[in-house]
Amino acid sequence: MKTVLFAIALAACGGSQPPPSPPPVTATAPGDAAVDASRADTAASLAKMSQFSDEMCRCVDRECAERVTEAMTRWAQEMVTRHSDEVTMSDSDTRRMAQISERIATCVTDAMMRGNGPGSNP
Repeated sequence: MKTVLFAIALAACGGSQPPPSPPPVTATAPGDAAVDASRADTAASLAKMSQFSDEMCRCVDRECAERVTEAMTRWAQEMVTRHSDEVTMSDSDTRRMAQISERIATCVTDAMMRGNGPGSNP
């Protein structure tokens, strides 16, 4: 989960660098329940970040971008408190998270460059 949370925090900060590669797999593999939970957490995180990406890309000004960023930051902080287990994302999930993060960064930059204006609600 720490890898996922790092990617979320990176996106929330508007960073455009992809998250680091997941740490190497250790000699002790998790049980099937742990693997299933890890996959479910990753899928849920990807879905939520995709939702934030869509919301951010609908923003037309700074106020909207700041609201979405604040919501994303609150969600990321909640995930950190709720999950203390290490979750390693697959290479394809890591690439997907990097794509989502890049889209968020692009859209937040665009919205911030436009400034404030009427009709800013997503």
